[in-house]
Amino acid sequence: MTEAQVRGVLLCKNPSYAINTNKNNVSIPTGGQMSQINLNADTGLDKVNVWLLGPPGGEKVVHIDRTIEYPSGKELPIANIAQEVTGKYGTFDDTGYGNQRSGWIVRSRDGERMANGNTSYGECRSHSLRTDKALPCLHSISYEVVPNQQNPALASRFNVAITSFSTTNDMIVLTTEHQAKAVRRAEENAEQGSLDL
Repeated sequence: MTEAQVRGVLLCKNPSYAINTNKNNVSIPTGGQMSQINLNADTGLDKVNVWLLGPPGGEKVVHIDRTIEYPSGKELPIANIAQEVTGKYGTFDDTGYGNQRSGWIVRSRDGERMANGNTSYGECRSHSLRTDKALPCLHSISYEVVPNQQNPALASRFNVAITSFSTTNDMIVLTTEHQAKAVRRAEENAEQGSLDL
């Protein structure tokens, strides 16, 4: 998805979103930089962050997270939220404590599910953008439900996040290829004409 397509999906989902955009560049391992676009959509109770990476004009979505805060009297049962995310994404490695529910799903580059004991699990159990090196992970998915203080069976806040490390790696490769083509074109142009210094 492009930046414009992401904006369209967000506004279609909720026209009340206030969308802010932050654009910058991040370094890549081969030298040079690639474009990063962060879109933040917010209604005050519903917040969505979308990160895109890639060569300028060719950025793709690599991360999405959403946090919903429930207004008083409209909280949902924590058990229902946990059941719904499990139904959508599969069984999570439970990392919650007490009434709080949270968990992770981490997949290796070949799509296999990583267990907590795998050597790369800790590094891959992250939603940080790592553009300095390729990670041995396909993606990570997490969720967290924060209980209501007055009624711990109800949720006061819910968050779900997905980061695609494979797409991040693909965008690093694509940006490197774009940079190499730009250098080749510049060399060809220099060979065809004389430099005017």
